[in-house]
Amino acid sequence: MIAIEQTLRSLADLDGALGGDARPTVEALRDIVEAELEARVPRVGRFGEGVFVGPVSAAASLDVDLVWVVGLSEDLYPGRLTPDPLLPERVRQVSGGALPVIAERVDDLRLALAAALAAPASVASFARGDLRRSTERLPSRWLMPSIRALAGAPALAATKWEDADEALTALSSNWSETRAAELPATEQELRLRLLAAGEELDDPVLAGAAELIEARRGHAFTRFDGNLTGVEALPDLTDGSTLISTTALEAYAKCPHAYFVERMLGVKAIETPEDEVRITPIHFGNLIHETMDDLTREEAARLPGYSEPWTPAQRERLRELARAKADDYEARGLTGHPRLWATDRASILADLDAMLDDDDAFRRAEDARVLASELRFGMRGIGPVHVEVASGTIGLRGSADRVDERRDGTLIVTDIKSGSARSFADIERGDPLVAGTKLQLPAYASPRRRAMASSRSLRSTGSSARSGGDASPCPSMTRSRCDTARCWTRWRTASAPGSSPRSRRRRTTTSSSPARGATPTVSGTARSGTPTRTRTRMLPCGACSG
Repeated sequence: MIAIEQTLRSLADLDGALGGDARPTVEALRDIVEAELEARVPRVGRFGEGVFVGPVSAAASLDVDLVWVVGLSEDLYPGRLTPDPLLPERVRQVSGGALPVIAERVDDLRLALAAALAAPASVASFARGDLRRSTERLPSRWLMPSIRALAGAPALAATKWEDADEALTALSSNWSETRAAELPATEQELRLRLLAAGEELDDPVLAGAAELIEARRGHAFTRFDGNLTGVEALPDLTDGSTLISTTALEAYAKCPHAYFVERMLGVKAIETPEDEVRITPIHFGNLIHETMDDLTREEAARLPGYSEPWTPAQRERLRELARAKADDYEARGLTGHPRLWATDRASILADLDAMLDDDDAFRRAEDARVLASELRFGMRGIGPVHVEVASGTIGLRGSADRVDERRDGTLIVTDIKSGSARSFADIERGDPLVAGTKLQLPAYASPRRRAMASSRSLRSTGSSARSGGDASPCPSMTRSRCDTARCWTRWRTASAPGSSPRSRRRRTTTSSSPARGATPTVSGTARSGTPTRTRTRMLPCGACSG
């Protein structure tokens, strides 16, 4: 009755929270009532009667008949006590006792355990091993005196505690005790015992879970792996009207099941921004991209010409834009702890400076000039890119970070990556698409050719903006042409409902001769440094001539 009254008072508070003309649904009301009732389980009986569960430190104020202390292994109690990085031991020692040192914290744990075991009867236990790390555990230093007394071995070492096995009660596992107990303690234990005895439970949820686990363990391509054969109302990516980003295609190539769950079922991980202590990689990358784009657009009439470097005034303007962006991110609460953000902020400014240095060197070597940035397609009123495949047309949307132009008219499309260059390591092994997981640059090649100069050749490059990356250079690949349509056709065939992604194999080639009828020409160079603009020779397909 108490729980019901508390729930009704909580529901009354919702009247003011809803406001306006909002009207709750019956389903929402049922969910709220169930949640409130489950959260407000009243105490049964009077205080001081029954079972109390709490930390060891709470035992000092309790008058109990029997105490169970679990988890008394050395690595858990007292465990490893480390110095406080903000208030180290040397500061605590001169505080005159106002701040406890590690030795005092250890004494507090020992006294709390002594108070707990002072009950008329007590049972202490510890786990033999750590299943997560597959390592053995030792009894706590404060449990060893009792083990020695029970075993009659005053000199027994902690590492030889098993010599006292006869004086101790050993439990092989939780399941063994659950199965051997006279009566199950919970409904879950009862169900486990029935299953172990071969009984079949009339439980559709359990049956579905068992089917899922069995299917995921097997080699067959099932509905639990993304096989959607026979399912209606699925999006058709080859009708020319449904647009998809190259990032989504790469996600499918990396893990079809994750693509199915996240992008088709809409199941995503719960974000916990309060747990972030420093700026996340995605916000780091956005800050880099936005700053470089702002500089390129602002200096559109004064961009560096062929082989010309960025001017000191433009470099200073980049720093001003970066500082303004950083202040905005900080005001929006996206940068984490202030102490860590100070280091990350300085790193971002250094990375941007290094990017301009590397960009100067690259354009000087290529005799190129900066043309534009953030060239979009399939968004903001700009038409998409259509790639013809055997079963139809794939519509692509996206945005290329930078476009440069060589003196001979060749366009160079650059995609800036703020992470490590290690993810592009497989490109140098002869597979420029890395089994379909690197599709952005080949996709960017087509829209830039059409949007800027259909008669000009075009090169696609990748760029890593973050310092501390892989400093080893990527050798340029010998192959310079291949058929993009056949590449996209292979992807479409592999991603069609009913096909198994596990059967798609990565193929490589070392041929230096172009494929017949290859168009458009997409090539590139490979370089890296620290910080780097890692340019990798990206081709539309790595196995088109086979």
